[in-house]
Order: sequence, then C-alpha cells, then structure tokens
Amino acid sequence: MDHIVGMSEALKISTKNLKSEKEYITELKAYFISELKKKVKNVKFNGLCEDLNNSTYTLVNILLPIERDIGGLFMFKLDIKGIACSKGSACQSGSDKGSHVLKEIQNKEDNKMVSLRFSFSIYNTKGELDFVIDQINDLMN
Repeated sequence: MDHIVGMSEALKISTKNLKSEKEYITELKAYFISELKKKVKNVKFNGLCEDLNNSTYTLVNILLPIERDIGGLFMFKLDIKGIACSKGSACQSGSDKGSHVLKEIQNKEDNKMVSLRFSFSIYNTKGELDFVIDQINDLMN
C-alpha cells in the first residue's frame, strides 16, 4: 500500500508544474534553434524538430555539414567541454551507430553528415545553450 501512496504523491509532484516547465523548456528549444540558425553556418534540423507545435518540446536533432567519419571526434571534443549529446536516440545510448530513423528520412548527402541530438530540461539555461552553440561554431571553424 505504501508504494501506491508513494506513486500517487510522485504523480502529483510531477504534474504540479508541468505547464510552466513545458513553457520554459519550449522557450529554450526555440532559442536554441534561433541562435543555431544565426551562428552556425549551414545547420539543418532533422525531422520536424524545428516545428515547435509538431515535435517534442524537449529535443532538437541537428544536421551539421561535417563528414560523419569525423563525427566521433566532434562529439569527443564537445564531451571534453562538458556538453552531452548523442548521434542516435536515447534507446541507442552508448552505440556508435547513427540513428536508423535518420538513415531512412535523410537524403544520401545528408546521411553522410553528422546529426546530433540535444535534450533540454528545466535545469538548463540560455547561458548553457549559448555555450553549446559557441563550442559547435568554434569546432566547425
């Protein structure tokens, strides 16, 4: 019985601020997309992630004009800077393979480039996003 009461309380806590947290995270996502477009030359967005009304509010998947064979090194350099991102979905964590979904929806040229997935939460700030964008831009130049 204690577990049921605990689950009920956890559900109350998790939904209490859901609307305001979703709005905050959506604002971060919109900011990230806008600033990437301004500062990172030739960045593209995979799937519908650029459409705030028709995609999950917590994820952005970007396509960078970088050959996939150096993608691992690019991610390693981001990791050294404290930036966490992924080449695949969350369920492929730790895998060196790219997303099988992106492979199907991208054209042949885009499939040769690096795609990275970034996740957002209420604990992220615009300052952190600026840092990520600056690091991506620096590594591409």
